[in-house]
Amino acid sequence: MSREDTSTRHRAGKWHAYFEKRRRYREWSVLFDERALAHFWWPSRRERREYRVRYQATPMPERALYEYQYRGEHGWDFLAMIAWIQEGFYTLVSCQKTSPTTARLEYYPQGLPFGGTEPLHALIEAFDFTVTYDLWQAPSPAPALRDDAHGGDGSDA
Repeated sequence: MSREDTSTRHRAGKWHAYFEKRRRYREWSVLFDERALAHFWWPSRRERREYRVRYQATPMPERALYEYQYRGEHGWDFLAMIAWIQEGFYTLVSCQKTSPTTARLEYYPQGLPFGGTEPLHALIEAFDFTVTYDLWQAPSPAPALRDDAHGGDGSDA
């Protein structure tokens, strides 16, 4: 295979990835109003390039921490959130309204590590809701799930 064939294939692959990303954006963005879309980071080409350079310069063991810190500074990129949800190793079980002001999103991790719940938080917060409890990120059961919240002493007796 000539160098020219390889270069052409590389460019074609980049264009395919570009159009695939645009298609995915259109499919998902129709489910979000402008207010929800405004919650996300929409980086310019320069910002994406800077991120990529900094990310690749970060030693491999520290890359996950770098991504987490970067999202803290800029928020979630819309398509990155969608991709993380789609690629997460969990099943979305249900989303139910439990009261006029509360809903419950239930998921089931398929194994560990399953990808974490941060993209689900970003999705929920995009619609101006607040995550009040996440079993995965909390060390103990939610107050409403503990025996003492129902008047019990929390013992097994």
